[in-house]
Amino acid sequence: MAQISSKEIEHRISSNTGSALQGLIPNLNVTFSDGGINKKASFDIRGVGSINGGEPLILIDGVEGDLNYINPKDIASISVLKDASSAAIYGARAAFGVVLVTTKNPQAGAVQVNYSNHFGWSNPTINTNNFITDGLEWARLSDRLSLMENTSTYLGYTEEDYAYMEARKKDPSLPAVLIKTIDGVERYVHYGNTDWWNYIFRSNQPSMEHNINLSGGTDKMRFYLSGRYYQREGIYRINPDKLKSYTLRSKVDFQILDNLRVSNTTNLYISDYNYPATNTRSLDGNDNSENWRKYTYHAAPVFLPRNPDGTIMINSPYTPGRDIADGTFADLTYGKSHGIDSEYDVMNTVSILFTPIKGLDLNADYSFRKESPFSRQLIVSTPHTNQPNGEGITKYKPNTELYKERHWHSMYQAINAFATYSHSFNDAHNLKAMVGFNQEWKHWERTTAKRSGPISEDLGSFNLTTGENFELLGAKEEWAIRAAFYRLNYDYKGKYLVEFNGRFDLSSKFPHNNRLGIFPSGSLAWRVSEENFFAPLRPVIDNFKLRASYGTLGNQNVGPYDYIAKMKSKLGSYIVNGAYQNYLSTPDAISSNFTWEKSATIDFGVDVSLFDGRLTASYDWYQRDTYDMLTQGKELPAVFGADEPQENAADLRTRGFELSVNWRDRFMLANRPFEYRIGVNLADSRTVITKFDNPSGLIDEFYVGKELGEIWGYTIEGFFQTDDEYLTHADQLKVNKSIRDKYLINHPVAGDLKFADLNNDGEISPGKKTLDDHGDLRRIGNSNPRYTLGLNLGFNYAGIDFSAFFQGIMKQGWWPEKENSYFWGPYVRPYENFIPKSIVSMGWTPDNPDAYFPRLAVDASNQGDAYEGSQLRVQSDKYLQNARYLRLKNITLGYTLPTQLIRKIKFLKSVRVYVSGENILTFSPLYKHNPDRTVDPEQLGDGNAYPFSKTFAFGVDIKF
Repeated sequence: MAQISSKEIEHRISSNTGSALQGLIPNLNVTFSDGGINKKASFDIRGVGSINGGEPLILIDGVEGDLNYINPKDIASISVLKDASSAAIYGARAAFGVVLVTTKNPQAGAVQVNYSNHFGWSNPTINTNNFITDGLEWARLSDRLSLMENTSTYLGYTEEDYAYMEARKKDPSLPAVLIKTIDGVERYVHYGNTDWWNYIFRSNQPSMEHNINLSGGTDKMRFYLSGRYYQREGIYRINPDKLKSYTLRSKVDFQILDNLRVSNTTNLYISDYNYPATNTRSLDGNDNSENWRKYTYHAAPVFLPRNPDGTIMINSPYTPGRDIADGTFADLTYGKSHGIDSEYDVMNTVSILFTPIKGLDLNADYSFRKESPFSRQLIVSTPHTNQPNGEGITKYKPNTELYKERHWHSMYQAINAFATYSHSFNDAHNLKAMVGFNQEWKHWERTTAKRSGPISEDLGSFNLTTGENFELLGAKEEWAIRAAFYRLNYDYKGKYLVEFNGRFDLSSKFPHNNRLGIFPSGSLAWRVSEENFFAPLRPVIDNFKLRASYGTLGNQNVGPYDYIAKMKSKLGSYIVNGAYQNYLSTPDAISSNFTWEKSATIDFGVDVSLFDGRLTASYDWYQRDTYDMLTQGKELPAVFGADEPQENAADLRTRGFELSVNWRDRFMLANRPFEYRIGVNLADSRTVITKFDNPSGLIDEFYVGKELGEIWGYTIEGFFQTDDEYLTHADQLKVNKSIRDKYLINHPVAGDLKFADLNNDGEISPGKKTLDDHGDLRRIGNSNPRYTLGLNLGFNYAGIDFSAFFQGIMKQGWWPEKENSYFWGPYVRPYENFIPKSIVSMGWTPDNPDAYFPRLAVDASNQGDAYEGSQLRVQSDKYLQNARYLRLKNITLGYTLPTQLIRKIKFLKSVRVYVSGENILTFSPLYKHNPDRTVDPEQLGDGNAYPFSKTFAFGVDIKF
């Protein structure tokens, strides 16, 4: 178990608790899908637990909840249960660990009031000022690439146009737009230098937060009440996206009798996220996502957002089929398409503690959590033209116009009842026992509706739609858990410690004959430092403790009705009696042994404290085996008539370690105490498949011995230095698809990659892509993060407090995906708009034979797949990136005003002012091959997503 207190997160300026936890606890891995201002953190503990995914169970004051909905200022402590022994009593959903959040309790006495705020400004962590924005430079580069595979250019600009751009470069006062007659029609021709990134997005995104809490009461009644308001504007410059959230929390304790206490806790979270939308937004079914990839091409810097008469241009005058940014930038400029995501989450717990006799506590609680999210989108077509005087105005893709709503409702309820008895005897033996009952239910439903033909550009409502295309979808599900659990603790003089845990779970997600899961665990500890023989070392070593544990857990992370054969209703394509007919599909095949996934964890640890507690260290080594993972069953004959059923037929093993070292001390400086601290945590995990049915040994599937995240690729020997060198080298046809299929010179030439023929068969190929025959492929790296690091530094002196926190990953391989133009630039397409400035100079030329990139060539990373395709599309060791990084996650400098000054104002207790920064500095070898820093090592993938942000803020903490 690992624990942090409120002091370690209370001064963070994060938007939610999840982001504030990143890097603080070894092997609690916190990630975000992208940098959207409404995005929530995802968690995993000790790496991959199952090929089917799974997150830790998060309990807030004992009730399942969402860390992202809790005010960070309300948290007293956070504990992470990592091994099966400590997590066992939490049962069916604790297979991947448990995060226990304890919030602040009411304090008896006079009412205490605390207020804090911060005001911040954020901008992207990537450098967005290093893209080519010179229209002439971009056009010449695009032409150079286009003419490698075509006899015409992408833009279609003439030499007369280029001469005018050259003139404009010398005399910027010349008009950026001219009217020319093209194909018999007068059209606008643009000659701009548009910085599209800074036109669509803004670099400064304001945010603010206000917090207030009150606490007080008597011995009979105590209360704690807090509220938080958070607001942040996002990256969009036109029609900016904006998040507003409100959190309210209350805790009330009633001491009814000396041995009877009743408590009630309520947490309310409300948020609204407003955002712009475009015609390419994916709104099929239950999807709602913006296609950021569309932002990255066809928007040449030569084009301006608007024509001189204020109209919007989407079609180029010479090549009208190539729409600027696929119309997305025009939609954002027009500003009519938009959406809103709203969330409403309320949690309430009523608990009773009764102590009938000394040592016996009887606890009972009832909790519910109600969620009611809502989402709606209005997509409006943008009017556009490339002709003057308002001629030729048409609506862009009117078939994409629609209005959509989604409504969710979920109700979670839980009852817990447990008794705890503790007793000590003979001043040596300490016994504690607990037995309890748990019941949980959850009901969830969703309704989705959309219709085409909105008649209003401003008001979204189904009453204001007239289209014939509509869709109505619904879903509903329920599940329940019933369980009994126990825990038994014994220690002898605090020297020898033994603990046994267990849980009996019944889950509705499995067939009746397989619903019961029994999950026992146990742990041992020996405080060696309490032994007599250790006495000579005690002046130096205060505590030395050895630990071991073993336990099993069950995973019910499956759908609530996966064990039931279902026939789906579908709409046919034939019309009968004037209507399409519904029909039922073949039912799913279900395994007769559909049951729990199980995990077993063994853990060995040591805790050490030295020099009167100034130096502390903790180390754990663990092995977690996950059995009976659900996966596709054995291949069946086609005559079976359905897909193979899911079976509990796969196993994996995760091994890793965790190390935490902390030093705290103080000394006198100028007659004042100087307190300082240094803390380091390091963790690692590796996961290997130990059972999987893959008789052919296909390397792209799971196989026994496969380490999750492994990357296969080719070996690069260098570049061809002459145009005919390829004739004496192994055949590279399978890794030169673009050259073969698209280039006018359809064979490798000087500057193209030379692949190593590892198996000496005269051909560069992946063979059969199996373990026995993988051709010239080899394992070149691994994409899973290794050696996660956290480093804390801080001091307090004379009212000044300083803290710095670094977070990083010390080992990670990354293959830049094919659409990542922020890394590959013009190697992806000849019409990428966000091209890093340095990349052209990094390409091979006769004068630069030792360059990093090959000769500048179009489509090099876009065709084929990982093993057969274009020379930069197939994976190779040369372009596998070292993505380790170290990031200054937070730095804060605060000053608490002197007490003698504060006392002059009677109702003030303390005032602290501070400045803070998040994600301020990043160090990574990735920047060696990305000198423009247009890629964030913490946000890899294809790069086409809302970027992460760094934030600067100032604020004040006031106690009354």
